[in-house]
Amino acid sequence: MDRITLTNIPLEIRDIIIELVITTRVPVPKRPAQMAGRLKSVNPDINPLSNEGYITNSLSLLLVNRQLHAETKAAIGRFLKGAKEGNEAGKKRRNLTYTYDIMLVDDSYVWPSHICVPALSPRVDNLVVTIQAFGTCPVTKASMSGVNAFRSDMGPTEVQWAFYRPLVNLLRDGPGPEMWTSKKPTQRPVIEALSQLGGSNRGITVGTLILDFQKSTDNTATNDIYYKWAADQEGGLFQPWKECRGMPSQIDGWEDVHRIVVRPEWLMRYLTMRLSFMLGMSYHTSQYSSVLFERIGKIDIRLNGVNVRVIHIAEKLERLNFSHPMDTFGHLPSEERIAAFQKWKREVIQLRKDRGLPVVE
Repeated sequence: MDRITLTNIPLEIRDIIIELVITTRVPVPKRPAQMAGRLKSVNPDINPLSNEGYITNSLSLLLVNRQLHAETKAAIGRFLKGAKEGNEAGKKRRNLTYTYDIMLVDDSYVWPSHICVPALSPRVDNLVVTIQAFGTCPVTKASMSGVNAFRSDMGPTEVQWAFYRPLVNLLRDGPGPEMWTSKKPTQRPVIEALSQLGGSNRGITVGTLILDFQKSTDNTATNDIYYKWAADQEGGLFQPWKECRGMPSQIDGWEDVHRIVVRPEWLMRYLTMRLSFMLGMSYHTSQYSSVLFERIGKIDIRLNGVNVRVIHIAEKLERLNFSHPMDTFGHLPSEERIAAFQKWKREVIQLRKDRGLPVVE
């Protein structure tokens, strides 16, 4: 009797195995200690970077032999076809999902990780990003005054930049180690995809961006301190927590409060509020917001896996309407702003149609 191997079992079973390999996820890091291999940088604008580049799950199968190479390419083709036909109703298809994890570490920087990228594609059904917070910025009462990653002088905060940069790099350039490096964004043209030759073919288009804010082990470890402090507070908790971190000399018991790791519900509300502000295409945000309209169908906000809110980008786009030059496109001369906005809106609506993203007719 012939020995049973992967190459001589029935094709239907082998297809199932191949698809399982392609969609297998690496474990989500549970503590920053698991990220010890990150390369450090003396540049404060560079996030810690993994010294091992991520390899798509399909690569190992593609290199085994000609048979598995062909069958793996066929399996990838089914995922890519499914993503391309995302808006065709009634078709049974395979969703193409990219999965990432982002740690906010010590309120200061992010440690992103590739969890699963089955195959490279310009169109992805779902982009799932789990978000956890670990640690607090190590400071003393003397050094804390005026230092707070959640506060800024009118502009975006360091925490906002930390999450904005990897997301935008992924959308514009696709998966790769360089998407994680810089904390701060460069100022690019408002519609980069349309303003550079061939730009509209780069990066990825996402049907649904899922941001899942999850309770970390550090949140659990500081539960007692958090609940004791919260019991004495009236109203919201996030604002007094931020105030304590910025001005500890004015807060009794600041040492204990400082040990409280930012709660997932706080981070969810904070970043969702900032995201909604960006989607307003205001005087200050329009230069950085266009890519969200160009490349995302909708955004699902989750807390510990439970749906909290859905942001429909098409509806946001439809409601955008400006008549005063002080309301939008602040990076352009005043006399050009309204005409530039109107042109941008027309072009982005067409771009969304071309990419299979929903629009409001």
